[in-house]
Amino acid sequence: MDKNFFIYIRVQEEKFIDSLQNRGHIYCNTVEYFRKIEDGNKRGDKYDSYDYLIQGNSLKLKLKGSTIATSNQARLFLHNTKKKGNIYCFSRVKFKGKGKIKVFDMSPEFVKMGKYALLITNPDEFISRIESALKKLNLTYKFSLVSYYDESTYHGGLGPFSKRNCFSWQNEVRLWIDNNNEEPFEFFIGNISDISYKFDISQVKFY
Repeated sequence: MDKNFFIYIRVQEEKFIDSLQNRGHIYCNTVEYFRKIEDGNKRGDKYDSYDYLIQGNSLKLKLKGSTIATSNQARLFLHNTKKKGNIYCFSRVKFKGKGKIKVFDMSPEFVKMGKYALLITNPDEFISRIESALKKLNLTYKFSLVSYYDESTYHGGLGPFSKRNCFSWQNEVRLWIDNNNEEPFEFFIGNISDISYKFDISQVKFY
C-alpha cells in the first residue's frame, strides 16, 4: 500500500485498544466527564458541547448596585444544564503505509494520548456496525466531523460537534448519543480484527 487516504485512528492505553479490537467495546463517556478532565487539552475541554458563544464589547461587574469592574471585551459561553449526552470519538487522519513504518499526517500530540493505536482500515464498515447496534438499542445518535472555531472572534451556535481551535490537531470524528442520564454508556459490536490494525505508536513517523 503506497497511496495517501483518510483513515480513522484511536490512540489509548493497550488494554482499551485490545477491548475495542477484540470485543468491539464502544465506551461513551458523559459530556460532564470531558468538561472536568484536566489533562492539558488532550481529551478534556471545559466548554465541550456548550450551546452558544457570545462576543460582547463591554462588561460590567456590579456588587450591591455599584460597579466594581469593567472590561471592553466580553466572552460568554452558554449551555443548557439539563441537556445531557454521551460521546465517543476517534480521529480522521491522512495515512501513508509503506513497509513496517506507518506515516501519518497528524500531530505528534497523539503520542501523549496512549502507547498504542488502532487503525480502522474500513471506516464505513466500522460506522455501519456501530449504527446497527445503536438502532437495535433504539437510541438517538449522530456521527459527524468536529468543526473548530476561534474563540476570540466566533459568535454563534455551538454544540457537540464544535470545539475550540486549540483542539484542531485532533481532527476528531464524533458519535453523539442523546441520553438523559449522567452516566457512561457502553455497548459492543463484536470483534473488529477484520477491519482494524493495532500497533505501537512509537512506530509512527509524523510529518
